[in-house]
Amino acid sequence: MKKTLFAFLGILALSAYFIYPFALRALFHIRGTVGIDSALAQRAARPNTMLFLVARNEGGIPVAVKKLINPVFPLDFQLVPSDLIMPDVVTKKIYLEAFLNSHGELGVFKTGDLKGSIKRPLFIFSKNNSITIDTDGGAPARQKNSSAVPKVTAPELAAPSRSSTIHQSSSTLTPAPESRRPQAGSAGPDAKTTPE
Repeated sequence: MKKTLFAFLGILALSAYFIYPFALRALFHIRGTVGIDSALAQRAARPNTMLFLVARNEGGIPVAVKKLINPVFPLDFQLVPSDLIMPDVVTKKIYLEAFLNSHGELGVFKTGDLKGSIKRPLFIFSKNNSITIDTDGGAPARQKNSSAVPKVTAPELAAPSRSSTIHQSSSTLTPAPESRRPQAGSAGPDAKTTPE
């Protein structure tokens, strides 16, 4: 009896292990509305604008992507199993992001791109979610003026070297020794005198 029970539990656990990912894929269905901040609405009205909705799993890996061209806000959306790009790593909770750009590249947030996100995790089967695009890619970096005067810092003063230091041995001056070379008209100590 115990063997049969253990075998049944083993089969049940094994089935759950393999069925669980398929169940997550089948249940994947997220619905909601995408809006945009009023200060950025004019940017979204440009032609060939593309909206990407990206769902990431709890580890930050993208598992689903939906692309919409020339969206009109507010926009109702839904992510379904056919939008999954990595169904094997779907988790029961996901994080949702929205990217708006005109170059069509995903994963590169360039100057002029817009994005928004829902900070809290969502269950893979949820509705009435609201995401607002409210973040700007930023203005281009200001270029440095090449004609500007460079900042000059005063050089550090080096300590005087030993060779440039003046040493005074004594404050009393002593006369220089007389020269040993005899001068004209005088006899030196070694000069010989001849008798007259």
